[in-house]
Amino acid sequence: MRIKVAVLLLFMLTACQGEGFWYQKGKSESDMQVDRYECSTELRDKYGMYGADKNSPAYVADLKECMTKKGYALVEEKKK
Repeated sequence: MRIKVAVLLLFMLTACQGEGFWYQKGKSESDMQVDRYECSTELRDKYGMYGADKNSPAYVADLKECMTKKGYALVEEKKK
């Protein structure tokens, strides 16, 4: 049950991420969500449960660094 709730929360967070998505060849969307959840958990431990604004430059940079270490690239979507 906890995993389902975590994946749902990740999906919601990913949807709010902005214009772009995390990509790694051979990984599924659910794999990415699990990896992003792990990064978010690490950052929660760093910033505290309510210590960081998810849109702050520091948090975004730390999330990008964590996902990059896991082998992902942030692919920006072209604006129409």
